[in-house]
Amino acid sequence: MGKAEMKWYRLVFEQIQPMHIKKSSYGVMAETELFIPGQSMWGALTRSYNLYCGAGPDENRDLFSAITCFYPSFDGVSILAPSYRNGMLFLGENITEDEFRFAYTDTFVSTAISPLTGSAADESLHETDILLPRPKYELADKGICNKANLKWIGLLGLGDDGGKAEGFLKENGLEVHIGGEIRYGLGLLVLREAAESDVWTVKEWNINEEGRLHLENGRNILRNFLQIDSGVNDMLKWKGAVVPLAELDFSRNEPVITEACLYLNTGSSVCVENMDDLDISGFRLSKGKLKRIERAC
Repeated sequence: MGKAEMKWYRLVFEQIQPMHIKKSSYGVMAETELFIPGQSMWGALTRSYNLYCGAGPDENRDLFSAITCFYPSFDGVSILAPSYRNGMLFLGENITEDEFRFAYTDTFVSTAISPLTGSAADESLHETDILLPRPKYELADKGICNKANLKWIGLLGLGDDGGKAEGFLKENGLEVHIGGEIRYGLGLLVLREAAESDVWTVKEWNINEEGRLHLENGRNILRNFLQIDSGVNDMLKWKGAVVPLAELDFSRNEPVITEACLYLNTGSSVCVENMDDLDISGFRLSKGKLKRIERAC
């Protein structure tokens, strides 16, 4: 795909409702992620677009696939990019994961009611960790204050067939619903900005203008997941975390796993000594993941 075939947009969403992006479960507690994976934003945009143009639920599945993960922002300009330092995850320059969770997360409790007794059904209590639009606690020294809703920022690349989606992105008050528990009134985001992005901004997200993996000599901080690949990762020095990620096909009666791989987590650092010795041309951005597209996992 040539350079002229991909146009990049910087999308800024405002969070209107609390939301839950499932990370892990501990007993009855479901913990939320502190960022929006590209897979989640891809699904939300595809659903909204198909409603917008009257398409079926299985159409336009590839239209928004060149999309990054999305990260919180206080002002809609600077993102709280993830990074691991001294074994701790930071968002932005000086906010730890624990500090952000303390300020911006709460618990939503739900249960099923037994129709016979009118009481809570056995083993149905469920606690869901949710991300709030505004902090419940202010941390002034960290820049966390209750003045405006959180914004969420990421990049979207549109190819030759993306012209029909430009009007959709410019729709006033475009709404998407993110994450789980939508039926309980969670997850509403409103698009506030969709501006074309320059090549230097794109490279800050570990991609080039064609949507392929971009790394530089020295230290690179991942804003998207990077697939573990023996032909490449053996030549890299990295610090961070490894996570298993799976893609599922929900178009069937029972969801089917279509892909399952190990990835370096967002915020991990990747050190490259000599880019000339590293062939990363086969890696492309797909739903917030930088993965090799020439061969299966």
